[in-house]
Amino acid sequence: MQPQHLSFHSFNALRFFAFFKVFLLHVSPFDNGRFLHKFVFDGGEIGVDFFFVLSGFLITYLLAFEKLHNGTINGKKYFLRRSLRIWPLFYLGILIAYTNIYISGRFSLGTNEGYSPNIFFSLSFLENYYMIFQNNFPNGAPLRVFWSLCVEEHFYFIWFLLFRMFSLKRLMKVFIILWFTGIAYRIGFYLLFPQKNYYDFDVVSKFDFFCAGGLAGLQVATGFERLKKTIHKINIFARNGFAILVLVFFFFHQLIPGGRITDLYFPIISATFFSGLIILVATSSSFLHIKETHIFSKLGKISYGLYVYHSVVLVVLLAVINRAGVQFGNTILFFSFCTISFLLTAGISFLSFKYFETPFLRLKEKL
Repeated sequence: MQPQHLSFHSFNALRFFAFFKVFLLHVSPFDNGRFLHKFVFDGGEIGVDFFFVLSGFLITYLLAFEKLHNGTINGKKYFLRRSLRIWPLFYLGILIAYTNIYISGRFSLGTNEGYSPNIFFSLSFLENYYMIFQNNFPNGAPLRVFWSLCVEEHFYFIWFLLFRMFSLKRLMKVFIILWFTGIAYRIGFYLLFPQKNYYDFDVVSKFDFFCAGGLAGLQVATGFERLKKTIHKINIFARNGFAILVLVFFFFHQLIPGGRITDLYFPIISATFFSGLIILVATSSSFLHIKETHIFSKLGKISYGLYVYHSVVLVVLLAVINRAGVQFGNTILFFSFCTISFLLTAGISFLSFKYFETPFLRLKEKL
């Protein structure tokens, strides 16, 4: 009888919250500097950071589980599963992006901001490095948010190599070394190229998040019961207090004063906080328990589509509004724009998940 994976509650809901922070960031330019801007709309980048920690946890857990019970990793199935989850919607997004570039240029609709993308870098998951080289973002929604998917693909490959090269006992030290390597790399890059605004869109710069999630995933995969007993020895008020602290940090970290120097050490703090929260949720050790039937969990299930489609919806809706000559002159109009954008994104993402992504996911489950 095949050993069964653990079932982690609340993860889909957490995915939705991560996406929602990104969504708020991308509607913020239309806020016109209202007083809610700093409290609500800023700091959405942290949503992507949380995605990376969660990916680090889940991929590490799955690989460690497979290696623990099978003795090795089936590379063919691993890459097929990852490809079936990421590639269909990724390449559909590429098609949408280049169509968007053509339409916006041909008919003067939407925006033409950013550099003209190169099809080779777009298709080969190298757009993030082209962004660093250009020190800008690419024209064409949703391509400008695809840097994180490129980083995710590079992470999948690196983690596979690590699990093939090292034993589970050694991986703990490997993750710690990689974490420090990422910190040193990020600081070194900043010192060498201080003029760069786009300098941390590569996988090494994001090792804080993947390694923090990886350390947590490794602990859960190799010693879940022991870990759970250890955590439950901590006072429940301390556990819940930490969970509340992380949530407040997640939603309001933008109020912490800082600048470029802060960006160099901030990932260490957020990665540590998020991995701790994920361990609490995975071991049912805090008040956070969101059922899969909850609306947040259902939205989190389609979070990949939400992330891919939301920038397209924003660009198209803004083009329609500009054509109509409407200006964001009052708060009601702005929040109506936010609401309509979100509902359209959710509707498109639901249809995409049901009719486009699900057939690939079913094939992935068979593997």
